[in-house]
Amino acid sequence: LAPNLAFAVGMVLWAFLLGLCGAEYVHHEDYMDGDFFGKWDFISANDPTHGFVDYVTAEKAVAENLVRTTSNGIFIGVDNRSRVAGGSRGRMSVRLESTGRYNDGLFIISLEHAPIGCGSWPAFWMFGEDENNVWPEWGEFDIMEWIHEEESVSTTLHTRANCSQKHLYPGWHMKAKWNKGKWPSVDASDCFVHADGQWTNQGCSQRGMDGSIGGSFNEGGGGTYAAEWDPIAGHMRVWIWQAGQEPEDVIKKMPNPELWGQPEFYFSLKDECHPTHFKNMKLVFDITFCGDLGEPTFRDNCGKKGFGSKQRTYKSCVDMVRKEFSAFDETYWSVQGLDVYRRADAGSLSGLLEGRATEKNSVDERQCRSEHTNQLQKRIKELESILFMKEAELKELYALLNQAETPDSPPGHGRPSPVAF
Repeated sequence: LAPNLAFAVGMVLWAFLLGLCGAEYVHHEDYMDGDFFGKWDFISANDPTHGFVDYVTAEKAVAENLVRTTSNGIFIGVDNRSRVAGGSRGRMSVRLESTGRYNDGLFIISLEHAPIGCGSWPAFWMFGEDENNVWPEWGEFDIMEWIHEEESVSTTLHTRANCSQKHLYPGWHMKAKWNKGKWPSVDASDCFVHADGQWTNQGCSQRGMDGSIGGSFNEGGGGTYAAEWDPIAGHMRVWIWQAGQEPEDVIKKMPNPELWGQPEFYFSLKDECHPTHFKNMKLVFDITFCGDLGEPTFRDNCGKKGFGSKQRTYKSCVDMVRKEFSAFDETYWSVQGLDVYRRADAGSLSGLLEGRATEKNSVDERQCRSEHTNQLQKRIKELESILFMKEAELKELYALLNQAETPDSPPGHGRPSPVAF
């Protein structure tokens, strides 16, 4: 009994000290430094979510004024000047994928304005894929995603089989609530893209508070999202702050997530969903229209809204997007900051995910480990001593209880079984 409990307590303390020694984040990349658009690929292929969108090349995006650097930062928008011609793939937009790939990190994005508009489906997200590992083999992390004129953002994971988040509870692990699956009684808490009771490709999806996106978010000057992907600690977490409410350590670019309180969104990367579900992921900005999510939700969100001077209503998302170009005056990103941080010990500890021992890569880290390991060992010995003493006391108590039993008490009616140690 005592050795097992001592071991469990020791593991908890070790996890704490691992975070204490290794959770420091160091600045890795500032996307706003230098040529922002030179750090991204413009993807002009067809939209995999079947949107009514024409993703254009870098050259055409610049020519059509869909992307530019402004005094406020970076502008990424869509065509809001013309009807969509017959035979076109859809309304012009851009899809940016970072040239760099990541296997962990803290990604902090500050926005002055996020896209809104009926028919639109914007997202800032991450995914991994190559010619030999087709989505969702390396996973997907949708940091912020919403449709139409929603006022609450969703954060979602998409994976292959065996990635469940059913053990997480809103209000305890995160502020957000689970989005629902096919039925109101089903939480979308299984990240597998073909999970039972959920929509195809729905993934494990959480919905944030009102004002986390949409018109009110923009009217308040936007805000900042911090998305932490930490396979060492075993979680993905997202925090949101309204403009002007960012913590001091974020402003100073010395972020410490342990000071930020309960996250808006939380996903576990442990036994129920191993960290290796996510690998070699790129950052993505996109704005698509209608598609697999926007089309079926259009009537409920925008079916009664009038467009243009005649306040015309539409039953079809594609029909509205094709004709009502002025409806997309607010469908753009205005990015004021995008920074990537990594754990100081990420390189030296990454091998633990594959079950391999790795060498420590700094003198400071070794000293930290040695000092706190000694403290751990001392504390575990103290706990073992306490637990053995309590075990002896329990044995004495059970012996007294057995002696105090009534001799004629019939078996099976109030007679406790002997306790074995």
